[in-house]
Amino acid sequence: RLFSRAAKVRVRSTVGAGDSFVAAFVLALSRGQSNAEALALGSAAASAAVMTDATQLCRLEDVMRLLPEC
Repeated sequence: RLFSRAAKVRVRSTVGAGDSFVAAFVLALSRGQSNAEALALGSAAASAAVMTDATQLCRLEDVMRLLPEC
């Protein structure tokens, strides 16, 4: 069983957070990262996604900055 916390961020919109999580999780697995690393990257991507307005995508720099919190 694995658990990852979402980073503490100011939420602007939850649209796309799940899609961002899945995309980052699958990307990490496809790169040979562990399940735990994939989970953390997915959580960071979802956290970054909720920081943006409506249907905007998460930004890589936000994902990488939030990754240590996840």
